[in-house]
Amino acid sequence: MRQVTVGGTSNNSLDNTATEYNIIVGARNWDTDINEGKQLVSTGGFISKLYVKLDAAPGSGKTWTFTIMVAGAASDLTCSITGTDTFGVDESNSIAVSAGNSLAIRATSSGSPTNSNATWSLIFIGTTVNESLFLGKAQLNNTQPTYSGIFGWFLNQPNEDINYQVIPTAGVIKNFYVQLNKQPKIGRSYTFTLRLNKANTALAVTLADLNQTANDTSDEITVAAGDKVGLKVVPSGTPSGGALAFGFTFRADIKGESCVMGQQGTTPSASDVDYADIVNSQIGFSATEIDHRQIGRACLLKKFYIDIPNTPPGGGGNAWDLTVRKNGVSTDLTVNLTGSNLAGNDTTNSALFADGDYMTLMIDPTSVPNLDTEGMHWGMVSVAGAISPSRTITRLTGIRHRFSAGRTGGRYEIHGVLGGISAFTNYQRRNKPQPWSPAFDYGGFYDPFAFDPTYINPEDI
Repeated sequence: MRQVTVGGTSNNSLDNTATEYNIIVGARNWDTDINEGKQLVSTGGFISKLYVKLDAAPGSGKTWTFTIMVAGAASDLTCSITGTDTFGVDESNSIAVSAGNSLAIRATSSGSPTNSNATWSLIFIGTTVNESLFLGKAQLNNTQPTYSGIFGWFLNQPNEDINYQVIPTAGVIKNFYVQLNKQPKIGRSYTFTLRLNKANTALAVTLADLNQTANDTSDEITVAAGDKVGLKVVPSGTPSGGALAFGFTFRADIKGESCVMGQQGTTPSASDVDYADIVNSQIGFSATEIDHRQIGRACLLKKFYIDIPNTPPGGGGNAWDLTVRKNGVSTDLTVNLTGSNLAGNDTTNSALFADGDYMTLMIDPTSVPNLDTEGMHWGMVSVAGAISPSRTITRLTGIRHRFSAGRTGGRYEIHGVLGGISAFTNYQRRNKPQPWSPAFDYGGFYDPFAFDPTYINPEDI
C-alpha cells in the first residue's frame, strides 16, 4: 500500500550558510543537529518519489539540494533545485527502510541561493499489506508527566487536552519504536504510553539508564474513526531532557487508506478567518494562509474528523467551519461545528490533490463562537494515487481499469472512478514490465495516472 507523507512549512526559512535538518512528517524549525530532525520507521518498506517545493527560486547559478537521511546517513533519494526553478523531484530512486531506522531530510546549498521556505513529500510503500507509518517528534519535559500527539511534531504539554489527534478510520496501531537523543542516565527513565480516548493502552515502552532505543512489537490497539489518540510521557528521577523520535505502524481496516492528522493547542480568532498546517508544525493559527502551506504527492483526502476538547461554539448561530484548502481555494471537504457540538465530521466529500499542490486548513467563525483554550484537533484519510497533472484527460467514460499485465511499452487506456465521475486517460508506460493496473504505484515502477478508490492491488490481497 502506498502512503503520501505531508511535510514542511512556509513559515521557517532555510539558511544558506549551514547544513540543516528537518522531520519528514509535519515540520519544526530547521536545525543543524540531525537528531532534531529524526523520526522513526516502525515497519519495513520503501521510500521514493521525493518532491520539494520552495517559495522562492534559488537564483542564477545557485542551488538547494535536499537529501533523505536514513539511520543518520545520506541516501540516494535526493533532488536539487537550481536557478529559476522552484521545485525538484526524484522519480528514479527507491530506498529500502527497516523498522527502527530513523528518517530526516537534509538541506544543503551552493552559490548562496535565496533563503526560502520549503515544503516536501514522499511516498512510503510498506512491505506488509495495508500498513502505513505514524512518524512523530517531540520535545521532552523531564520533570513531570506530559502529553503529545502521535503524528508530526510536538512540544509536550502537561495538559492532555492540548496535545491529541483524531483517528479518521478504523484500524490497528502497533509497532511502537522510540529513540532518545540523550541517555536518561543511571537510575533514571522515561515511560512512553499510547493513549486512547484519554486512557492508557498496553502499547508502551520504558527507556532507562544508558539506553536510547526501545520498542513494543507485541501489543496491538484497535481504534475507530473519531477516537482520540496521543502519547503520554512519564519521567522518573529527572532523566536527561532532549528530543524524542518515535513511530507507530497503522493498519487500516479499509485497504488503501492511511491517516493525516494534526492539531493546534492554541486559540483561533472568533471574529476573523485563520489558517493552520494540515500536519503539526511549530506555529499556531494565523491569518496568513501562505505561512501554513504544505504539500503532498498525488492523493485524495476524505473522511475529515474534528474535535474540540471542552468548549462548544454555543447557541445563537455560533459556529466553526473548518475547510481543507487547495492552492488557496476551498474544497468541498469541510466540517461545520455548531451549538453544543464538540465533534463533527465530513465523510461524504473529498479533495483531490495533484503532485505539489499546496494544502492548508481554514478556520472560519460564524457570529462569535466560544473559544476553547485547548485549541482544535483533527484527522483525515489519505488515499495515494490520483490523476497525474502531467497527463491529459481526453474524455469521460467507463468505470473499470483495463490493462495488459507484463507489457513493456505502447499506448494504454486506463479507466478510473472518482466521486461518481470517471476519467479516461491515455499515457505511455515506462519500458518495464507492469504487474498490475497503474491506479496505484508500487516501489517506483510506474506512476499513478488513473485513480479508483475502490481498486485493490493484487499484492494487497
